[in-house]
Amino acid sequence: MNDDLLEMPPSDPQQLVERLQTWFEAWSFRFSTWLGTRSQVEFEDIVTVVPDLVRLLINLLKENDLGEQAQMELVSAGEYVLNPHDLLPEFEMGVAGFLEDAIILSTPLLKLARQRPQLLRRHWKAPGDVIALLEQIEAKEVDILAYAERSSQEDADAE
Repeated sequence: MNDDLLEMPPSDPQQLVERLQTWFEAWSFRFSTWLGTRSQVEFEDIVTVVPDLVRLLINLLKENDLGEQAQMELVSAGEYVLNPHDLLPEFEMGVAGFLEDAIILSTPLLKLARQRPQLLRRHWKAPGDVIALLEQIEAKEVDILAYAERSSQEDADAE
């Protein structure tokens, strides 16, 4: 991963879009291969859409009429995903880190989807219904976080 991604994320949406595009290009290519090295991935259906959620975020941040609140929430989610020191870093926690990112991304996206569903559908480039996907992530949030906590504890016990 490029060291530039490890710098403090900017609050400027256009700079953030550039950094998210770098993340997307780096991870989307390696993501399925990375997951393929694991024998069984809990919540695989959610983990595998994280790059698609990032791409959706990129496309939405290019919109000029998001509104200040929605833009701020989406920028915050993007900055969190890029932060190498978030609560569950991908490089240390693997799948659990990506699941956490799915929740972080889905929260403001679902809020926006409830206000402007056509906007999200227009920018969604992956298969399936984006709103149904975001609702699925929301419905599984407690189970996902419990899994992430178990994974974190197992890693701590292994050390």
